[in-house]
Amino acid sequence: MSSEILQDKRALFYKNSIKINYAFMFVIALFLINDTVRSAIYYKFGWGNLLFVLFSIPFVIRKIFIKGNFRPVMLYVTFSFSLFLLLGMLLWHRGVTYGFMTISNLLLPLLLLCIKIDKEDAIQALRTLLRILNVVMIIVLLLGVIDYLTHGAIQLLLARTLFSSFDLGTLIVTEHNYGIYRYYSILGHPLTTAKYFLIFFIMNNIYAKHDKYLINNYLVTLITLLGLILSGSKTALVLGLVLFIFFNAKKNNKWLYIFILAIVMVIFLQSSLFQDNLKQRFIQGAQEGDLTSGRNTLLELLIEKDGELPKLLVGGGSDYSREVAENLNGNIHNFEYPAIMLAYDYGIVGMLLIYFCLFLYPMAQFLIQKRFYVFFIFLILAIMLNTNNGLASLGSDTLSSFCFLIFILMNLPREKAREKDTKKKVRKRIGLTW
Repeated sequence: MSSEILQDKRALFYKNSIKINYAFMFVIALFLINDTVRSAIYYKFGWGNLLFVLFSIPFVIRKIFIKGNFRPVMLYVTFSFSLFLLLGMLLWHRGVTYGFMTISNLLLPLLLLCIKIDKEDAIQALRTLLRILNVVMIIVLLLGVIDYLTHGAIQLLLARTLFSSFDLGTLIVTEHNYGIYRYYSILGHPLTTAKYFLIFFIMNNIYAKHDKYLINNYLVTLITLLGLILSGSKTALVLGLVLFIFFNAKKNNKWLYIFILAIVMVIFLQSSLFQDNLKQRFIQGAQEGDLTSGRNTLLELLIEKDGELPKLLVGGGSDYSREVAENLNGNIHNFEYPAIMLAYDYGIVGMLLIYFCLFLYPMAQFLIQKRFYVFFIFLILAIMLNTNNGLASLGSDTLSSFCFLIFILMNLPREKAREKDTKKKVRKRIGLTW
């Protein structure tokens, strides 16, 4: 059989074979059916992301081990961390569930960062993300507005039904009884919801640099601003305002944009949502000398009581940092800073290896490629994720979803380095079928 005939048969087989849109499946698994949604459906299976595992394993095998499309440095660091993790698991004597969660929510996301794909595939992956995320965030905002106007009726309903079997339901009822309003959405905790709104704003604006806005850019800003206000996150709101100014600094109509933004903020500052909630939290934090909701106070207790410090090579396993924090008898039950939590859980070396993959390597790549625009945006997102415990929580999809975003950002082309006909190519493509 000639090589030409063999190639034709292979091409025909590939054409008629079933193609998997991995980008679509990753977005569904990580952003739509996240850990909160899974826990609401069936609590016992909420912490392991089975759908992500089923699609990420063949994707990783194909890209890294078959096609060899990987970043050598990242792969070496990830394998090194895996060895430290294996050593720790031999000492911790955890069960099968813990092992599955480790693979699902820690190792596979880090392996995803090692993969390289075509630049146009990365753009299409971003488009796939936004097609789903935009619809989700509009729905979440509309429900949030209704929830606020009805004094928390929707989230109280969630607390009595879908969230009744885990801690989120208790948190909603407790804060409501104290007269505190923060928007607990179907996506989860207010900090998680705020993170989603920041991602929504950031990724829409990045995609616009490569093609065009999928929805009106003013609408993107309004949705994000209202979402952050409802979520009640001090850090997210400040970071959001920085992003609003940054993204519109060079636009011709920037003064109109800033004027409209100022009006919205004045209205917000006079509302009961700010006066009775965020303002009081700022004042309380200033009076106590800690605007971090007890995080820094817990660190002071650690020093004063000469508490246990993280080990160098092997930590105590996931959630060990919570045990250390609770022994300090502070006002909060965890350190909340992911770097400190990961150091206790996986050792200082393990934490450094994770942070190399999540932050140092991507930021170095953005600087080397002179993608300063993406570097700044990535820095803002990194600040947000380092102010709460999501990245260090093994039962959360926070690290996995963040790795997927990094994966897209690292594979995107420079905004000015693309060919003139790229936008036409992107629109013609049906979907990402790696």
